[in-house]
Amino acid sequence: LVRKTLPDGSTVDYAYDRQGNLLSVDDGHWALAYEYDRQNRLTAEHQGWGTLRYGYDACGQLQHLRLPDNNRLVFNHGKGGHLATVELNGALLTSHLFKAGQEHQRQQGQLLSHYHYDDQQRLRAHTVTQQAHPHYQRQYDYDQSGNLTRLLDTRKGEHRYHYDPLNRLTRADHSQ
Repeated sequence: LVRKTLPDGSTVDYAYDRQGNLLSVDDGHWALAYEYDRQNRLTAEHQGWGTLRYGYDACGQLQHLRLPDNNRLVFNHGKGGHLATVELNGALLTSHLFKAGQEHQRQQGQLLSHYHYDDQQRLRAHTVTQQAHPHYQRQYDYDQSGNLTRLLDTRKGEHRYHYDPLNRLTRADHSQ
């Protein structure tokens, strides 16, 4: 894609380097420009007055992000490369607990999320508590083919999903 014409007739132009990395997006108002390192990892994103700068660890995982206002996000990874914590200028924002490759717990300030999985490693429940009091909950049900059949959400009600014999979604119902 090198040019997109919008319904109003205005255009957005895209430019790429020889490796296929996006170098710029120009809509005539706020052009974006991108920089990459030798491993084709995004290292900078420029727009108007601000620049984001990305840094990576030896394994190629995002390690830090310098924001336009000079604040710094640091992404710490644990064993297996899973995200362990996110810090803003040295202050802890989130912490994550992974088991067998899946996130089981996330702490964000006073909010604590728990994720529960079935034997097939499908998400069965997500609960959020605030200072040990229930705040939010979602439950997920699946059919024998692994299709999501029901989502029960304490905020948005119940969603049911129906499939044909080829596992194609045929109907979605919602009740609150």
